[in-house]
Amino acid sequence: MGAVQLSWFYDVILVIVILLFGYICAKKGFIGVVAGLAAAVAGLVLSLLLAPPLALFVYEKVVEPPIVKAISDNAREVIGGETMDKMDLSKVVVGGKKLTEYISELKPGAVVDILGIDASAAGLSLSQLKSLGIDVSGIDLSNLSVKGFKVPDNAAAAGNSIIAEAVSKASSAMGFVNTLCRGLPEWLREYAAGYAGLPKFAGFLGSIVTGKADINDISAEAAQILIRPAVILPLTALIFSLIFAIIGFVLRVVVKCFSIVEKIPVVGRANTVLGGFVGLVESFAVLLVISFALHAVIILTGNKMVFFNTPTIEATRAFKFIYGIFYSR
Repeated sequence: MGAVQLSWFYDVILVIVILLFGYICAKKGFIGVVAGLAAAVAGLVLSLLLAPPLALFVYEKVVEPPIVKAISDNAREVIGGETMDKMDLSKVVVGGKKLTEYISELKPGAVVDILGIDASAAGLSLSQLKSLGIDVSGIDLSNLSVKGFKVPDNAAAAGNSIIAEAVSKASSAMGFVNTLCRGLPEWLREYAAGYAGLPKFAGFLGSIVTGKADINDISAEAAQILIRPAVILPLTALIFSLIFAIIGFVLRVVVKCFSIVEKIPVVGRANTVLGGFVGLVESFAVLLVISFALHAVIILTGNKMVFFNTPTIEATRAFKFIYGIFYSR
């Protein structure tokens, strides 16, 4: 039986959680459960507020430095030095004109096709790009082109953008990811590879060939674009879960100190019904935590684990709506 066919199990978990919390809260009664719910809500809110900045702090201070160092070491090894060759934009020619003269005639905001860009004498080293793992087989420095280029407001500074876009569109970055991320965990490399074709990364590739020559700068920007998205989410989920558990435990201990309040006479049936209703709300908060943790597992395993994957979850009838609150790529 395929994993997708087992999707019903998630819906069963959803129903069990709802019924369990509904029953427990109904048995406790409205007054008793409201005190506990207040603790749960407070824990949820504080966790949501504290987890993202703490995750960012941990990433920047603990996780990122060794990753940037690993990428820097890989880059230095393949390049054989500390810098990349810089491109001299003054030697780039378009239609017999220097690129700097050509772009001065462009109207800011206009969308243009720029064909026949000759950058063969500008000093770009294809061998260095190739050593980084970039597929340069489609790059002809004497005949680059950019189609549908939107001229920025500062047309005089458009030269870098033009060459960056022309080079990035004519190359492939998959090998680049494998080269720079060598030695990192496999799941991290696979996740990073998923970002290699995005426009933001294409611009990063272009920035390398138009002046971002320092290896440390290249490594830091590569970590920012490729690695950070893969680490921040599961790290946030982990810290969120820890904070939620700790705050929830502390607040529930405080609530128990005032358990005498639960002995105040209240109409029995109304107290039970209202307690059950509050239990439904509390079960929703618990399902959010489960969904958040589940998404972190999917990210960490590259969405390849049997049962713990998005196709299985999307095949559910009800659980997918809870999970969808946190799911994003």
